[in-house]
Amino acid sequence: MPISKDELVSTYVVAPGHATFGQAMAALNAAQGQRWWHLVVHKADGSWATATFNDVLLANAQAGMGLADTPLENLPGLKPADSVEQTAMGTNVALDKARSSESGALIVTEGEHPVGLIATTQRSAENPTDFAKLNQLAGQFVNLKDYGDVLLPPKKKK
Repeated sequence: MPISKDELVSTYVVAPGHATFGQAMAALNAAQGQRWWHLVVHKADGSWATATFNDVLLANAQAGMGLADTPLENLPGLKPADSVEQTAMGTNVALDKARSSESGALIVTEGEHPVGLIATTQRSAENPTDFAKLNQLAGQFVNLKDYGDVLLPPKKKK
């Protein structure tokens, strides 16, 4: 039996590893997302990594790193995540796999495209920085139209 669509989280931004953090933040803002949303990165080697935007901001605020032009593949704070085809296993097995992973998440795909995320981590109420600092970390607002298809939108559920 496939992974239940009811278990899939759709509060994430997915992007290739060569996209920058500024682009990912612009996508989060365009989606009216929150810092507890997941950033899902598809790396050049085919692997996946993820963390909440909040966790990424915390990791990088402590490092004092400017993030706007940082490629997502090089972004501190991301953790490796497995991916699985939605029809490859049942929901309970997928939940166990997500719980046992370093990232606490499992990327669920149809073909090569993410259709959702199983996230076992809790939303964090911790506020790593005020909004003014957030703009300093992530850069000024980015016009997504300048980047065409650099960012991969989540595949819509049918």
